[in-house]
Amino acid sequence: MINLLRELAEAVHLALKGHKGEDLSARIGMGADGTPTQKIDKIAENAILESLEKHGNPLNVLSEEAEFIDNGAENTLVIDPVDGTFNALVGIPFYSVSLAVGKESLSDVQFGLIRDLVHGTVYTAEKGMGAYMDGKELRTKEYDPRRTVFLIYLGDSASPRSFEIASRARRTRNYGAASLELAMVASGVADMYMVDATPMIRLVDLAAGVLLLREAGGEIYNTDGDVLDMRFGPRERSNFIAVGDDKVLEGIV
Repeated sequence: MINLLRELAEAVHLALKGHKGEDLSARIGMGADGTPTQKIDKIAENAILESLEKHGNPLNVLSEEAEFIDNGAENTLVIDPVDGTFNALVGIPFYSVSLAVGKESLSDVQFGLIRDLVHGTVYTAEKGMGAYMDGKELRTKEYDPRRTVFLIYLGDSASPRSFEIASRARRTRNYGAASLELAMVASGVADMYMVDATPMIRLVDLAAGVLLLREAGGEIYNTDGDVLDMRFGPRERSNFIAVGDDKVLEGIV
């Protein structure tokens, strides 16, 4: 299954490469989740669907653009064709394609792959088999309060609580692509990734990254402190706190 996900991610890479230099910001419709679909998203999604069709459509598909495609399969492919669309369009080199396979919720995702579409780094995870970055096993880091790095959304829709928690960190950052930021926690680069805002983050942004994080030794919680689970659906959203070490949560939830 991971090899299939690699092939789908490569299809996205090649499709976007074929449109290099073009203006891909045009809005061409509305996604299933009610947000605008831009040309770059549709190009990437079509590349995945066309590649999947060549394999006989072995999976159902859940995407922010196409909603749910029922191919009569037991498992569903959850895709964010371009995670970090804004970054891609304005030239910020931090965006990815995110692919996950499961049955009906985050808790039963079995396979995940995130490909950094700028640098080519590939993160993979299989439930019970660990998490990897370009073949190297990933582990989260032990919390050290003297060297904290928190990834926290602090834009105009962030909660007051977000700013208060950010003030406790030695360093704070936010990059605008949920799958890659979860990968940063999974790889021990950051201690925490938090979004507490309106609107909340979509399931399709999280599915692959959550498996990667859990397989690397971390966990993701809702903002009440409960382990996060979300049913598959194009409109499913949640705020969350993802940590590499549960000690980060002390005094936060």
